[in-house]
Amino acid sequence: MGVAPGEEVEHGAVAFDFYKAFYPDAQWYRRGLVLFAFMHISWETFKAFAHMIRIEGFYKSPLRALKAWKFFFSFAWALGTTALPVLSSSYHPREHPICTKSQSPIAIAWREYYASGQDALKLEDDIMRDMAALDQASAT
Repeated sequence: MGVAPGEEVEHGAVAFDFYKAFYPDAQWYRRGLVLFAFMHISWETFKAFAHMIRIEGFYKSPLRALKAWKFFFSFAWALGTTALPVLSSSYHPREHPICTKSQSPIAIAWREYYASGQDALKLEDDIMRDMAALDQASAT
């Protein structure tokens, strides 16, 4: 059983809050690391992909090779555009478009509960059941 995406976002948000509290003026450092990670992932994926399509014989058909590279560059483009909000000075993981546009109702309910000033550490069982019911209702 995997970890819920909302939980992963929350782990990242807590780590990000910690980072901002201890390094409030290190925005360029964070941006540099994001760019480095993007370039590293893209380069390593490029090398692996190039090797894979060569070994699989994609270059025997120029059209097939072109389609493969089109797929790769669309992946790299999507990865890069997903990273763009992270470069903003107002960035926070909880506000990333991936989290706010396609998140489960329970994660949205939790965020609204927290934003209303409630202490998320003191959520009672009945409130959690209500949130879980929202999530179950959206799944059906």
